Amino acid sequence: MWIQTGDKEPILVLVFDEMNDPLTDKTDIKLKVRRRSDGKYLDWDDNTFKFPASVIELLSPLEEISKTYSPGEYWLNRTGHERGFDTSSLIDPNPNDVYFFTAVQDGGDDAWNLPQTGQIRVGGALDEVNDKTPVIF
Repeated sequence: MWIQTGDKEPILVLVFDEMNDPLTDKTDIKLKVRRRSDGKYLDWDDNTFKFPASVIELLSPLEEISKTYSPGEYWLNRTGHERGFDTSSLIDPNPNDVYFFTAVQDGGDDAWNLPQTGQIRVGGALDEVNDKTPVIF
């Protein structure tokens, strides 16, 4: 997935148990972010990328979207990253970087399809696109 520098991208994780049923009411589904350019990890405490030994908050809890209407779906929704990973809130972004995301279960062991990984590429030629008119299909 490519996004423009300063944009926000929703981060969603669908979590199942060993019977392939959605897991609900989980508070231990968390996310960590590493960037490709220097291998540093995001410290959620201050939105700064650091070497692992310096990180205060490596994992950010993911929020359950809706137990009733979206069972097993969790997303990034926290201060500075409301409803997605907000590249404009990063203190020390590198231009044209790649961010690797890993969703894990921190403490429990009933999420059978974790860890999950994904990535976002930021910048590049996409930053040259000026027309942000939405396309309607």
